[in-house]
Amino acid sequence: LIERVGGAVGGRISEKGGNSIETTTKALAKQLESGGERVLERMTERGSAKTSVRLAKGLSIALPVVGGIFAMYLLRQDVQRFKEERSGVDRQARTPLVLFAGATIADCIDVLLHFFIAFGLVLHFHHHRLAVAEELSMGCAVVSTFCAVFGEILSFKIQRKKQPEF
Repeated sequence: LIERVGGAVGGRISEKGGNSIETTTKALAKQLESGGERVLERMTERGSAKTSVRLAKGLSIALPVVGGIFAMYLLRQDVQRFKEERSGVDRQARTPLVLFAGATIADCIDVLLHFFIAFGLVLHFHHHRLAVAEELSMGCAVVSTFCAVFGEILSFKIQRKKQPEF
């Protein structure tokens, strides 16, 4: 398509003796527009309904996989924060440690649920099972966010108390 458009535009430029760039641009736009319309017509002729269904099915499976990858990233971050808190923990600062442990556990369950949902969509599990897994995944995400945010807040407050004031 691009070769045909380029050839047509090049031919017109040589025919007209290199008229203005405006004329050339208009010709190129017209060729691209008609070429795009032909491509869309061919797609609709060849069963776009099947293509649309396959695309929607693929996206519905890809979405939980992407969510699982994101949850794995969050899990890694929470494990890192847990290790940081554990290395510098004293008796009074155990609450942020427990909150980061809770966020880590919730993220771990969330990762498993996301991949279970994707696997269930591929193998056509019962809709009720998938709905329950989605609800549990949402609950894990809320718990993980709550634990991570409040763990950061408490950790910041404890670190602030330890620093001498000037």
